Amino acid sequence: MRVKVVHDDINAGGGSERLAIVTIDLLAEMGFKVDLASFNKPNIEELTKDFGDIADSFDINPIPVDLFSMLGMTGSSSGSSSSQDMSGTKDRQSNTSTDKTVLVNTYSNDEEYDLIVNTHGDLLPYCNQTDDSSEINKKRIITYCHFPLVPQLLQQGNNNSQGYMRFLSRWLKVDDIEQDLKEKTLENVSKTYDLMIKNTTVLTNSNFSKRAIEQRYGPTVKPAVIYPPVDVERFCKIALRSGGRENIILVISRFSPDKQLENTIEIGKILINELKIDAKIILVGNIATEDHQYLEELKRLIGEYNLDNNFTVKVGISFEHLLELMRKSKVYLHPLAGEPFGISIVEAMSAGLIPVVPDEGGYTEFVPEYYQFHTHQQAADIIGKILIASDNNMQAERTQLSESVSKFSTESYKAGLRKVIEPLLSSKSSGPSSLAA
Repeated sequence: MRVKVVHDDINAGGGSERLAIVTIDLLAEMGFKVDLASFNKPNIEELTKDFGDIADSFDINPIPVDLFSMLGMTGSSSGSSSSQDMSGTKDRQSNTSTDKTVLVNTYSNDEEYDLIVNTHGDLLPYCNQTDDSSEINKKRIITYCHFPLVPQLLQQGNNNSQGYMRFLSRWLKVDDIEQDLKEKTLENVSKTYDLMIKNTTVLTNSNFSKRAIEQRYGPTVKPAVIYPPVDVERFCKIALRSGGRENIILVISRFSPDKQLENTIEIGKILINELKIDAKIILVGNIATEDHQYLEELKRLIGEYNLDNNFTVKVGISFEHLLELMRKSKVYLHPLAGEPFGISIVEAMSAGLIPVVPDEGGYTEFVPEYYQFHTHQQAADIIGKILIASDNNMQAERTQLSESVSKFSTESYKAGLRKVIEPLLSSKSSGPSSLAA
């Protein structure tokens, strides 16, 4: 059996990348030969650094994809030779260049696969516009949509669409796209995305995201909730009962404007300068080249508030270093409202940190209401109470929170995904022509 897994850049180091890796691991366990359709080759060293030994047995065949053909625009990139190959493309987390490869139509060999799984269906549309056999696609293509971001970004105004265009431009290999081509590209993104959601088997990460998909696409689209995989056992075992926790507030996030990390600084200002709580706030995460200016702006704001002694920024740290920070920290702060799930929140809770999160998002389904905030002031007040509480009094709470997220384990995710895949394979084997391309 053959399967194609679709993901834009598995080296990016985020939660969707971990989901992609675990998905590939399950497919290998089920006997599939896995091809990874991506814009960048996997960097095993970086994957292991980000996710621990989960990537040790990572065995896939990488195949390059062309974004223009993915959007039904083959030929639109004429005049820009760089958009037709992967030479010179850099992995986000390394300096490893991909081999120069002549790209073919992204969908040209789809009929050779028993299954296609798109693990980045929030931002990356994958659905052949020329194939309107929706029932065939629903039996052959699985889309894991963390949240229906593309329609939201394209509808919210010019600034958001420009931001999404920058995301696409990274893979179009075109530095400066003419306005008419930008418009055509976004038009085709929207069309392909809608086809994908309507004509494939859609999975998502929370009831929050499920409602958003249903509100956008109506009752004919019925996404199934399969919570993303979190290595809760490892975090629990290593960090839950660690002694000597310090007044450290941990934040784990990509350093990107869409993550709104400036909220962390505003909360820290109230906590430290106004409530006079002595605390350290550590920001941990990966960063893309285009976001370094945003990181410098965060550092400027920290200095403006005279918080240099309280804030520490750590970029690209190892998995072991992250675990050590979790052993020491008391609070996990999530600054972004409306996050569809929040894998790092579950990891922190497993490790015994007390989560403090906004009152809107998928994480409200598993974080107690009394740790949710609506304003920066409320967040600072909640954190202050946690930091001044006795460690002995908080240990039972840490244990209870850790146990409450055990349902988000890697094995639970695999079991849920297997239940989706097996009936699709059965329907194919029951009728030789049922999945004919």
